[in-house]
Amino acid sequence: GSGKTVIASTVIESLVHGSTEFDVEPDPGAVILWISKDPSLNEQTRSRIIESADRIPVGDLVLLDKDFAEDQLQKGTVYFINPDKLRAGGLFVRKTNNRAATFWDILNNTIRDPSLTLYVILDEAHEGMKPPKRSDVEERQTIVRTLINGNGEHDPVPIVWGISATVDRFTTAMAQTENRTSKSNVVIDPVRVQASGLLKNSLVLDIPDEKGDFETSMVRDGTLEFVEVSKRWHDYVTQESLPEPVLPLLVVQIPNKDNSAQGEQDEDKTIVRVLDTVRKNFPDFQDDCIAHVLGDRGDIAVGSYTLPRIKPQDIQASTHVRVLIAKDAVSTGWDCPRAEVLISLRPANDKTYITQLLGRMVRTPLARATNDDRLNSASCFLPHFDRPTARSVAEEIMGIKAGTGPEPVEPVGPKVLFSPVDLVWNTTVPVEVGNLLCDLPSLQKPSSSPKPIKRALEAAAALAQDLLVEKPNAALQENLYGVLDGAMAQFKADVESHAKAIQEAEIRRFKAERGTSAAEDESLRRAADENTVKEAFGHTRRALSTTVANGYLKRLYADAIVEDLHADLTAIQARVAALSRIEKNGEPVVVRAVEDAADKQVREWLDGNRDAIALLNEARRDAYDGIRGMARDPEIVRTELPTALRVEGSTENGTPLPRLTKHVLSDGNSEVPLDPKFNAWERKVIERETAR
Repeated sequence: GSGKTVIASTVIESLVHGSTEFDVEPDPGAVILWISKDPSLNEQTRSRIIESADRIPVGDLVLLDKDFAEDQLQKGTVYFINPDKLRAGGLFVRKTNNRAATFWDILNNTIRDPSLTLYVILDEAHEGMKPPKRSDVEERQTIVRTLINGNGEHDPVPIVWGISATVDRFTTAMAQTENRTSKSNVVIDPVRVQASGLLKNSLVLDIPDEKGDFETSMVRDGTLEFVEVSKRWHDYVTQESLPEPVLPLLVVQIPNKDNSAQGEQDEDKTIVRVLDTVRKNFPDFQDDCIAHVLGDRGDIAVGSYTLPRIKPQDIQASTHVRVLIAKDAVSTGWDCPRAEVLISLRPANDKTYITQLLGRMVRTPLARATNDDRLNSASCFLPHFDRPTARSVAEEIMGIKAGTGPEPVEPVGPKVLFSPVDLVWNTTVPVEVGNLLCDLPSLQKPSSSPKPIKRALEAAAALAQDLLVEKPNAALQENLYGVLDGAMAQFKADVESHAKAIQEAEIRRFKAERGTSAAEDESLRRAADENTVKEAFGHTRRALSTTVANGYLKRLYADAIVEDLHADLTAIQARVAALSRIEKNGEPVVVRAVEDAADKQVREWLDGNRDAIALLNEARRDAYDGIRGMARDPEIVRTELPTALRVEGSTENGTPLPRLTKHVLSDGNSEVPLDPKFNAWERKVIERETAR
């Protein structure tokens, strides 16, 4: 749920096309082969890349199949394949009338071409690296291992990148291979992802403390939770005037069946029992609101229900589906942020499996948090799960255990709840208290790697979207171009000197002759080619942003051709490139001047529109908080109280926590559970103050 595919999309886009934001030059020979265990996951990944990487043409995202007729993979292209297409005897591993090479030949040709570099991305990498078992899975794992390591006849791939929430198997398998250099794992800290709004704040697990048959009661409780969450989302969407509704999904995971007629009959009975309970407790139940993703069955007609089979990657967009019957299709790689409630009737004690399953439930539907904490939590009803393992996994997913990011992060309140208590505004607390709290100033922690120019561009785009400032993009450009014009005049000699150095290459020629005591050398200057100037200009693009650097170059060239139709674009490009090279005391003074002007412009915009921004809906207010968070120095942000909060009501062994009064948020009895994480002196202070 950490956005691994979106992150991978950005990496691929930077690899193929370069990135000024990340200071990455493109690899002109890059070829990417993306491997997923299932065709539906490949289709889902391809769609996600189309959404998130606008510089990768759709035609460069190719789903490989038996009709592929080329003899090698092409540079700049992302290919998708699943191991089942490479099974022995399959059409893709044989030569055909339309294709003179097998897949393995195509792969070898690509690896052996010196102008190409093949990057293999193994999605859900833990799947391809399971210990071998005697089943169909074994052949799939063997194929993946052959793809990566070769086998004598087939070359090993030069670069392999595993993506998974559970990387232990992949890491272990890579450590056992020969002639490979392993890089450190890039770990995505859940707390950081949660702070971005992608992950929910809390995960509520209902697992029985005792043995017994609790399936029907848990299906009932899960349905009631689903109904309540659906109502809250409806109210929130209405309150915030959102353009699209949020329609939560209830996922019911049923056990595997025996491969027999009796097994199918038993499975049908389970489905009917589940749907009867759901329909009884879900007032908006409709005949067409149900579907299934059972891979071994087509459309199912059972009892009074008809369940169409739906592709896993289509569920998010098929908002008429509110109840989904599933098995393993939802446990790995599946992406559906509107899945709010899970009821699993399967037993589970394997850590990797539980991690993958619970990880499907922690994505936020709007990719951001809301001010209703009930909507920032996911609920899982797990009558047959191992409680200690589930708790441990949930705490890792939510980032409660020690973070693994590159620097300390302030927690944003991730929770795993077993006895949730829902808190709302305490009616015994005067309204004036709430108003006072909202008026308190708050300073946002500044960015650890600020980019003032990017921040200003984002601020201009936001203000234009909300119609708060007239033509902010044009105003910002003129402001920053004015700073660059001033630098051109102030540092005229430096600009000309650096531009000349960019346009000329200094060559040292050595000449050695027989009979002489030493080689002679002389210095020569030769005109640099167009690519050398472009490379220098690329550094300025990265320093000032592509938008500002290209826009300024375009303006200077437009002014130049007014004077001379044959103006030298390369010479003008060299002068703009020279600006980022001008330094005083080791600091790029022109770049810093532009950044300072961008910062000043953003502060003026935000301060001048503070009241108007406060009247926007929550999503737009969050956008401006994000812009403030990109600042170099702390900036004042609004204090917004949550309208609802979800907290733990019991200790780990089920003992109810002590209750206190006078908290601004409380339960129906105007009480709030005392946070068990408080230490002795914190509890003492709270008890003394609330006793006043």
